[in-house]
Amino acid sequence: MKFPLIFAIAFAALLATPVFAVDLLTPDEAVKRMFLTAEKVDQETKTLSPDQLSKLSAKLGGKLYAIKKPAGANEAQYTIYYSVKGGKRVSMAIVEEQEDKWGALQFIIVVDLATKKVENMAMLKYVDGRARTLSNRTFLKTFFGKSASDPIAIGNDIDGVSGATVSSDMLCFMVKKVLAINAIINP
Repeated sequence: MKFPLIFAIAFAALLATPVFAVDLLTPDEAVKRMFLTAEKVDQETKTLSPDQLSKLSAKLGGKLYAIKKPAGANEAQYTIYYSVKGGKRVSMAIVEEQEDKWGALQFIIVVDLATKKVENMAMLKYVDGRARTLSNRTFLKTFFGKSASDPIAIGNDIDGVSGATVSSDMLCFMVKKVLAINAIINP
Protein backbone atom coordinates (compact mmCIF):
# COMPACT_ATOMS: atom_id res chain seq x y z
CA MET A 1 0.00 0.00 0.00
CA LYS A 2 2.88 2.40 0.77
CA PHE A 3 4.70 1.75 -2.52
CA PRO A 4 1.90 3.06 -4.83
CA LEU A 5 1.48 6.17 -2.66
CA ILE A 6 5.21 6.91 -2.68
CA PHE A 7 5.33 6.27 -6.44
CA ALA A 8 2.38 8.61 -7.03
CA ILE A 9 3.97 11.39 -4.96
CA ALA A 10 7.33 11.00 -6.72
CA PHE A 11 5.66 11.00 -10.14
CA ALA A 12 3.63 14.13 -9.30
CA ALA A 13 6.79 15.90 -8.09
CA LEU A 14 8.58 14.95 -11.32
CA LEU A 15 5.76 16.39 -13.43
CA ALA A 16 5.63 19.61 -11.39
CA THR A 17 9.35 20.33 -11.87
CA PRO A 18 10.30 21.86 -15.22
CA VAL A 19 13.70 20.94 -16.58
CA PHE A 20 14.11 23.74 -19.09
CA ALA A 21 14.15 27.52 -19.13
CA VAL A 22 11.12 29.37 -20.40
CA ASP A 23 12.06 32.50 -22.32
CA LEU A 24 9.28 35.07 -22.32
CA LEU A 25 11.23 37.94 -23.89
CA THR A 26 14.70 38.49 -25.27
CA PRO A 27 16.61 41.42 -23.77
CA ASP A 28 16.12 43.38 -27.02
CA GLU A 29 12.35 42.77 -26.98
CA ALA A 30 12.19 43.76 -23.31
CA VAL A 31 14.07 47.03 -23.92
CA LYS A 32 11.70 47.92 -26.76
CA ARG A 33 8.66 47.24 -24.55
CA MET A 34 10.06 49.20 -21.63
CA PHE A 35 11.02 52.22 -23.73
CA LEU A 36 8.05 52.48 -26.11
CA THR A 37 8.03 56.30 -26.10
CA ALA A 38 11.80 56.79 -26.28
CA GLU A 39 13.15 58.80 -29.16
CA LYS A 40 16.22 56.59 -29.02
CA VAL A 41 17.84 54.03 -26.76
CA ASP A 42 21.50 54.27 -25.77
CA GLN A 43 23.30 51.13 -24.69
CA GLU A 44 26.49 51.13 -22.63
CA THR A 45 28.54 48.46 -20.96
CA LYS A 46 29.68 49.64 -17.53
CA THR A 47 32.43 47.92 -15.61
CA LEU A 48 32.32 48.73 -11.92
CA SER A 49 35.62 49.48 -10.22
CA PRO A 50 36.65 47.47 -7.15
CA ASP A 51 35.56 50.43 -5.00
CA GLN A 52 32.16 50.58 -6.72
CA LEU A 53 31.73 46.80 -6.31
CA SER A 54 32.52 47.15 -2.63
CA LYS A 55 29.90 49.92 -2.29
CA LEU A 56 27.36 47.81 -4.19
CA SER A 57 27.99 44.81 -1.97
CA ALA A 58 27.66 46.97 1.16
CA LYS A 59 24.30 48.33 -0.06
CA LEU A 60 23.12 44.75 -0.56
CA GLY A 61 24.06 43.38 2.85
CA GLY A 62 27.53 42.18 1.86
CA LYS A 63 26.59 40.12 -1.19
CA LEU A 64 26.05 40.57 -4.92
CA TYR A 65 23.75 37.59 -5.45
CA ALA A 66 20.66 36.62 -3.47
CA ILE A 67 21.53 32.92 -3.38
CA LYS A 68 24.24 31.98 -5.86
CA LYS A 69 26.10 33.47 -8.79
CA PRO A 70 24.61 32.49 -12.18
CA ALA A 71 26.98 30.55 -14.44
CA GLY A 72 29.03 32.89 -16.59
CA ALA A 73 27.99 36.03 -14.69
CA ASN A 74 30.48 38.89 -14.50
CA GLU A 75 29.70 40.68 -11.25
CA ALA A 76 31.56 43.83 -12.30
CA GLN A 77 30.05 44.31 -15.78
CA TYR A 78 26.54 45.51 -16.61
CA THR A 79 24.79 46.45 -19.84
CA ILE A 80 22.85 49.64 -19.19
CA TYR A 81 20.06 50.79 -21.50
CA TYR A 82 19.04 54.46 -21.44
CA SER A 83 15.77 55.89 -22.74
CA VAL A 84 16.44 59.22 -24.45
CA LYS A 85 13.77 61.93 -24.85
CA GLY A 86 14.42 65.48 -25.98
CA GLY A 87 18.11 64.66 -26.24
CA LYS A 88 18.27 63.77 -22.54
CA ARG A 89 18.55 60.40 -20.80
CA VAL A 90 15.41 60.00 -18.71
CA SER A 91 15.38 56.32 -17.66
CA MET A 92 17.83 53.46 -17.35
CA ALA A 93 17.26 49.73 -17.47
CA ILE A 94 19.30 46.71 -16.49
CA VAL A 95 18.61 43.08 -17.28
CA GLU A 96 19.37 41.33 -14.00
CA GLU A 97 19.63 37.58 -13.49
CA GLN A 98 19.72 35.67 -10.22
CA GLU A 99 19.83 31.95 -9.63
CA ASP A 100 18.55 29.71 -6.85
CA LYS A 101 18.46 25.94 -6.39
CA TRP A 102 15.64 25.65 -8.96
CA GLY A 103 17.20 27.75 -11.69
CA ALA A 104 17.50 31.24 -13.06
CA LEU A 105 15.16 34.21 -12.99
CA GLN A 106 15.76 37.12 -15.34
CA PHE A 107 14.04 40.51 -15.22
CA ILE A 108 14.47 43.90 -16.81
CA ILE A 109 14.12 46.68 -14.25
CA VAL A 110 13.68 50.32 -15.29
CA VAL A 111 14.61 53.26 -13.05
CA ASP A 112 13.56 56.88 -13.63
CA LEU A 113 16.79 58.91 -13.53
CA ALA A 114 15.15 62.04 -12.07
CA THR A 115 13.27 60.39 -9.21
CA LYS A 116 15.56 57.33 -8.83
CA LYS A 117 12.44 55.16 -8.48
CA VAL A 118 11.39 51.95 -10.21
CA GLU A 119 9.36 52.93 -13.25
CA ASN A 120 8.68 49.61 -14.97
CA MET A 121 9.79 45.98 -15.10
CA ALA A 122 9.12 42.67 -16.81
CA MET A 123 10.14 39.03 -16.54
CA LEU A 124 12.35 37.72 -19.34
CA LYS A 125 12.88 34.11 -18.28
CA TYR A 126 12.33 31.57 -15.53
CA VAL A 127 13.09 27.91 -14.93
CA ASP A 128 10.98 26.92 -11.93
CA GLY A 129 7.26 26.88 -12.80
CA ARG A 130 6.33 28.51 -9.50
CA ALA A 131 8.24 31.62 -10.54
CA ARG A 132 5.96 32.18 -13.56
CA THR A 133 3.46 33.90 -11.27
CA LEU A 134 6.00 36.70 -10.70
CA SER A 135 5.33 37.94 -14.23
CA ASN A 136 1.82 39.01 -13.16
CA ARG A 137 1.54 42.74 -13.92
CA THR A 138 -0.45 43.46 -10.75
CA PHE A 139 2.33 41.94 -8.63
CA LEU A 140 5.07 43.77 -10.55
CA LYS A 141 3.32 47.11 -10.03
CA THR A 142 3.92 46.77 -6.27
CA PHE A 143 7.56 47.61 -7.04
CA PHE A 144 6.75 50.74 -9.07
CA GLY A 145 7.69 53.93 -7.22
CA LYS A 146 10.13 52.11 -4.92
CA SER A 147 13.50 53.75 -4.30
CA ALA A 148 16.74 52.65 -2.66
CA SER A 149 15.46 54.09 0.65
CA ASP A 150 12.48 51.70 0.71
CA PRO A 151 12.77 48.31 2.47
CA ILE A 152 11.67 46.34 -0.66
CA ALA A 153 11.07 43.21 1.39
CA ILE A 154 8.43 40.50 1.43
CA GLY A 155 6.10 41.02 4.38
CA ASN A 156 7.13 44.65 4.69
CA ASP A 157 6.29 46.80 1.67
CA ILE A 158 5.93 43.93 -0.83
CA ASP A 159 3.41 41.08 -0.66
CA GLY A 160 5.04 37.84 -1.79
CA VAL A 161 3.54 35.43 -4.26
CA SER A 162 2.14 32.35 -2.56
CA GLY A 163 4.09 29.26 -3.60
CA ALA A 164 6.98 31.36 -4.93
CA THR A 165 8.44 32.80 -1.74
CA VAL A 166 12.09 32.20 -2.61
CA SER A 167 11.58 33.66 -6.09
CA SER A 168 9.72 36.65 -4.62
CA ASP A 169 12.66 37.30 -2.28
CA MET A 170 15.08 37.01 -5.22
CA LEU A 171 13.07 39.57 -7.18
CA CYS A 172 13.19 41.97 -4.21
CA PHE A 173 16.98 41.52 -4.18
CA MET A 174 17.19 42.19 -7.93
CA VAL A 175 15.22 45.42 -7.59
CA LYS A 176 17.45 46.56 -4.70
CA LYS A 177 20.54 45.70 -6.75
CA VAL A 178 19.43 47.68 -9.82
CA LEU A 179 18.51 50.68 -7.64
CA ALA A 180 21.93 50.44 -5.95
CA ILE A 181 23.75 50.22 -9.30
CA ASN A 182 21.84 53.28 -10.49
CA ALA A 183 22.85 55.19 -7.34
CA ILE A 184 26.50 54.30 -7.98
CA ILE A 185 26.72 55.03 -11.72
CA ASN A 186 24.18 57.89 -11.90
CA PRO A 187 24.72 59.79 -8.62
